[in-house]
Amino acid sequence: MGVADQPVLVVGASGPTGGEVVAALARRGARVRGLSRTEEGGALALAKGASEVGIADLRDGAALTKAMEGVGSAFYFCPRADPDEASLGRFFIDTAVAAGVQRVVIISMLHSHSPIPNHEASLQVEEKLARVPIEYVVLQPAMFMQTFPSNEQIRDWGWIGRPYPTDVLLSLVDLRDLAEVAARALLDDDMANGSFELCAPGMLSIADMAAILTDELGVPVEPREITIEEWAAVRGEGFESPHRRETYTAMFEYFAKYGFKGGNGLVLRHLLGRKPTSYRDFVARGGKTAPAPSQPPSTP
Repeated sequence: MGVADQPVLVVGASGPTGGEVVAALARRGARVRGLSRTEEGGALALAKGASEVGIADLRDGAALTKAMEGVGSAFYFCPRADPDEASLGRFFIDTAVAAGVQRVVIISMLHSHSPIPNHEASLQVEEKLARVPIEYVVLQPAMFMQTFPSNEQIRDWGWIGRPYPTDVLLSLVDLRDLAEVAARALLDDDMANGSFELCAPGMLSIADMAAILTDELGVPVEPREITIEEWAAVRGEGFESPHRRETYTAMFEYFAKYGFKGGNGLVLRHLLGRKPTSYRDFVARGGKTAPAPSQPPSTP
């Protein structure tokens, strides 16, 4: 049978990234098996559009093998800055090969060759896929627009910021666009054994984003260069391990020097069959789902 005739396994189906992929697959009528570590997460995956769930930790080979039974294709995305990001990806791929999965689709990242720990981990997972007898698709997205605060938060706070200068240029992509491409990669055959950079056209700085937000929200929004501690407070990042702090510190230092270059939307436009979502489109659509009420960090 082809991959489209069998269940599709989606890792992290209860989270923001996997959840968008589940929803995109469900819109195409696919039978989605959402993978979660807990029953509660499984319930969230069903609410996002999964037709069934598998309960497994990515470190549990037996449970992961069981969750892969009868699966034609599998979507893999490891939370960034996990100390075991590379080894978890390699283990998932080996398990998929042993279980008879035909195709694995992974989210890596744009410029996975950059000297940043989580980029280097993504590159190791890409390299693993090149060495196993299985179809693969590597998606290399730019920075998710959804990593920034919600419209509601920005409107309330009156500013948007990151721990690098406000004039640094960044390549962005809407997570929903990426999920639509991921669904195509999981179900259709024309992307098999390819790697694809996914960017909205053009690059924007934090200052550019603040100007767009000011226009779209109808209130002044100030661009700010903030500290990593202030960023962590906005994100709810607790730096559970030294590795996480080191990873984000290295990433922000790299962006401060070089930005996050990209912004060529040709590939994404072709794969979507339409114009990719711009940051202005994203803000006008409502931005990301607003989180629970929170207070911004104190900044000068």
